[in-house]
Amino acid sequence: MKRSILLLSLIFLFIGCETGTRYDKNSTKREQQLPKKFQSDSIENHIDALVNSDDSENYEVEERSYIEVSDDSFDGGVVTTDKLDIKQIREGKHGDYIRLVFDVYNGEGAAKSVGSYKAQYYASQDDITVILNGYQKFSASLPSFSAQSIIEQIYFEEYLDNGSYKLHIKLRQDAKVRIFDLKSPARIIFDIKPI
Repeated sequence: MKRSILLLSLIFLFIGCETGTRYDKNSTKREQQLPKKFQSDSIENHIDALVNSDDSENYEVEERSYIEVSDDSFDGGVVTTDKLDIKQIREGKHGDYIRLVFDVYNGEGAAKSVGSYKAQYYASQDDITVILNGYQKFSASLPSFSAQSIIEQIYFEEYLDNGSYKLHIKLRQDAKVRIFDLKSPARIIFDIKPI
């Protein structure tokens, strides 16, 4: 029974999550990174190797989720009872785009996975709206940005749901936006490229 459930889950992950190509303006995509021993063969061989391997019960697919869509929304993370906190926001310039990293902590240490979040990019308003659910705190200082940055400011909007925060990332111009999360340590990442 476990093998059947695992097999169906993997088939869904490999086939059901693909909705477009990375460079298609109106597409979303989920990427899974497999351990090296599963990276060279076809999907059927991946599934067979996983089901028949000794460590299949301990196998975790590291998932990176992102969006490259105008005026579309994206849900990510997991609902958790952990006491999550956004403790730090980092900004970096990587070639032709700006990367914002929201570092997620659980108590004093880095969390293993991010809590539930929903992000929506409104191209007509040059605004990324983010709702974080299940976060006990948002203790990070909001950064200020230079006049040359595509990011004008980050600000909070009053949100009536306890344990949730609503914030906006206001942009100075149209952009391609890519949003994804990483695990261990948990981070929500916004890649913003001017167009």
